[in-house]
Amino acid sequence: RLDAWMPERIAVVKLRGFLEDMGGKVVESEPGILRIRLGLPEPGARKKKGDPEPLPVEITLLMEKPDARDSRLIINVRFRPFSDPVLLQMPAWRGKCENLFKELQAYLMAR
Repeated sequence: RLDAWMPERIAVVKLRGFLEDMGGKVVESEPGILRIRLGLPEPGARKKKGDPEPLPVEITLLMEKPDARDSRLIINVRFRPFSDPVLLQMPAWRGKCENLFKELQAYLMAR
């Protein structure tokens, strides 16, 4: 969960920056919900020997504004693998999610 103190339109700009920098793709966007995917292989990209396997992740951001007069935005963040649930058993999975959460927190300057 993140608490961000900014107008929603500013949060949208910051989330776009996060997506671009992380190579994410939006798969669903509705009021209060944003679902993105990271770790998708680029079309036509070839894997080099020794490159680590990507850990594809779907991030769902559930955003709520408790008070319309306030600039507070509460963002609940959910991580899940979108290609293979076995990823949840990999030690690297939790670390990847924690790092992505920290990156997102930094982009939104949230606590």
